[in-house]
Amino acid sequence: MAKRYEKIADELREEIRSGHPAPGERLPAETALAEKYRVSVPTMRQAMGVLQAEGLIERIHGRGTFVRKERTRNHRTNERHQWEKDRARHPEETRAETGST
Repeated sequence: MAKRYEKIADELREEIRSGHPAPGERLPAETALAEKYRVSVPTMRQAMGVLQAEGLIERIHGRGTFVRKERTRNHRTNERHQWEKDRARHPEETRAETGST
């Protein structure tokens, strides 16, 4: 059986992924959220900690808790690295002809 803070984190996660609140938008205070979900503030903090660890929200001291913008994913390959390794196997004369030594 899931713990209460995990259930709250699941509900908040679904709300965030559905776009309400929007990225960059400030979340209500922990006390207000605790009242909404009828739990204690420490339980609410645990739920918020789960979402922060997942990168869905960020806490800024003195400003509040905000929904994070989704990160842009970079797809990196090792093609360039493999090309360099292959070039290193060629004779030095061949590498000198193309300017890569």
